[in-house]
Amino acid sequence: MSSNLPRLLVLTSSDFNLHTSGGIALTRFFGDWPKKRLASVCRDAANPDNYRQPNVYLLNREVGLIEPFASARRILSLLRANPAAEGEAVADSHPVAVASSLAERALAYLGGEALYSRGKLSPELMAWLDRFGPEVLFTDASDLSFIRLANQILDRYRIPLVVETYDDWPSGRYSGGLLSGHFDRDLKRGYVRLFNRASRRFVVGDAMKRAYERRYGMPFGILATPVEMGDHKPETASQNQGAAFTIVYAGAVYDHSQRESLVDVVRAVQDLADGGLPTRFRILTPERFVGTIQGDVASFGCVKVEVSPASDAIYSALSSADLLVIPVNFDRESYRTVRYSVPGKVALYLSSGRPVLVYGPSWAPIVDYVRSRGCAAVVDRRDGLAETISDLASDESKREHLAARGLEVARREHDADVVRRRLQRMFRDVLAPTDPSFAEGRG
Repeated sequence: MSSNLPRLLVLTSSDFNLHTSGGIALTRFFGDWPKKRLASVCRDAANPDNYRQPNVYLLNREVGLIEPFASARRILSLLRANPAAEGEAVADSHPVAVASSLAERALAYLGGEALYSRGKLSPELMAWLDRFGPEVLFTDASDLSFIRLANQILDRYRIPLVVETYDDWPSGRYSGGLLSGHFDRDLKRGYVRLFNRASRRFVVGDAMKRAYERRYGMPFGILATPVEMGDHKPETASQNQGAAFTIVYAGAVYDHSQRESLVDVVRAVQDLADGGLPTRFRILTPERFVGTIQGDVASFGCVKVEVSPASDAIYSALSSADLLVIPVNFDRESYRTVRYSVPGKVALYLSSGRPVLVYGPSWAPIVDYVRSRGCAAVVDRRDGLAETISDLASDESKREHLAARGLEVARREHDADVVRRRLQRMFRDVLAPTDPSFAEGRG
């Protein structure tokens, strides 16, 4: 029935790829959508092949620094590059270099990130969209640029809209600059306008759904993170018999998300190892985080920090573990950042067939998610972590129960085949409404 799917335009910061979390999610959401009926407009292309795809438009002049600051920066860049082209180095004391430095400071003073919010349909993008002929727009509205672009596309093409949002990024996004208040108000107006125009609105978890429905006074559905259950064969819960009990964390390491609690886990594992329990901890993280976390844990002998494997090898890495861990920070700043977020890695962890431990505060949505489903062990206070890990290491039946329960939840809620079928049904219904469940936030 793929022939009756709408011509879908996907407007997101990431492209379709198997390297980033956003790209992987898009690939799994729309992996079997007819290629001629799917087009992507994106800013970041992690997949080099996408530069040559006719159904992919990479944003350039449509987003970025707003005018007149963009023109001023281009002029300064040209002036600074010109002497170098003639074989002269531009010293820091050169007038052009000084002007460039002052300009960057002025940008930070005036608005910083908020000034990088140009979102304007260019003639090139309009011509490209005209050739494709979109029937439905899907966007993650990931910053003010994309909110502006989405609203302009809707103004021009008068097509239905489906919006998803992964976290509460608009709250306090633009602050600290002279003009930040103006951009913050513009952001919130554009965000609300986009939600009002949407046929369907999606968030990532129960806590965010409740909060957004209270805040915006309209229904939201939950869009589950999909995993390809057929990509791997889940292992049994006892993986490393006779060897050290192996704990694995796979994911990013952000200051206001999991960094502090990840170090807590390292410290607990080291305490167990020092106490005589053969235990080791592997941290698999993207290359840009390796240096930071290595500095945090350099004094602990139990831990090894490694660059994350490619997405097609991640299941093997997870399956090598006796226990997978998801840490969440306890501090106030992290609360503001991740109070509604459910990490996408939870679906990947549960689908691996390995037992999972969540370490984080009771307010964290991931704690409520796994606790309500009984699919992971939980430590929701700053003490008791080492004891819980020790108990799990010595109780094989408990690990097997958690692994089996996690796999059951993954199959029921995150199987990409199931998620795709529901999405396709929803997109058909957007054009010819028959099923109100998504619109009413029950989907």
